[in-house]
This record gives sequence, C-alpha cells and structure tokens, in this order.
Amino acid sequence: QALVLPSPRLPPSAPSRRICIVLPGSRMPKEVIVVGGGLAGLTAACELLERGCNVTIIEKNRNLGGNSSKATTGIAAPGSYLQQADKIQDTGADLMKEGVAAKDLVQNGTKDVEWLLSLAGVKDEMTLRLTPGHGKVARTL
Repeated sequence: QALVLPSPRLPPSAPSRRICIVLPGSRMPKEVIVVGGGLAGLTAACELLERGCNVTIIEKNRNLGGNSSKATTGIAAPGSYLQQADKIQDTGADLMKEGVAAKDLVQNGTKDVEWLLSLAGVKDEMTLRLTPGHGKVARTL
C-alpha cells in the first residue's frame, strides 16, 4: 500500500502531479516511473532497483545528470575512501560553517556518493583532487 499525496511544490489543484510515499511495511510497487534524470532521480532509481522494482526514468534533456552534470569541479567528499587511502584526515569542518544544509551534506553526503559510485561501477575510476571552493585539502572526487 502506498500513500499518494499532492506534490508539496505544486498547488492541490494539479491532481495529475503527485508524489508517492511507500509506507514502512507496505509492498513496493513493481513498476515505478522516476521523473527527472538528475542526481536525485538517478539516486531514487538506483534505490528502487535495489529493492527489486522495474524503473523507467523520464528525462526532458538529451543526457542524464541534470544540474549535477554541470558541476565541473566534482563533488566534495570529506572523509572519503580515497582520503583514507592517502591518510588524509578530513572532517569537513570548514564546509560545515556554511550552514545547516552544508553540515548535513558533509555528515551524510560522502557515504551516499560512495554508494552511488559503487552502483555505477565507477568507484575505482575516481581520483582525489584539490579544487577551488572545496577547501584547502584534496577532497574532490
């Protein structure tokens, strides 16, 4: 059983635009459509595939990746497996000063990025770089 609610970003008068929340203990749908092939949509699709769903991604652009594909400097990942391999100790404290959202990304984002890289089969292809805007230590994948 799933709970279907009006999208929080759209007015209730738009009944064709809904979000679906699968409640704990309920059955996961077998067929799922993910709207948007950006980082969030691709992550949702990977999670659904891991749970045994057949997933269709609908993307308006020619390529997947959304705005994340335009992030040319990479993704800051403090405490990543590459930093650990290079014996770089990095808590991301400097990034957390940017606010609550940045703190959440630093505390949770690295493991999520590593999960996604593993699913995509590109974890071994990543390199660690020092890039502008991501601090004074090499933490960019």
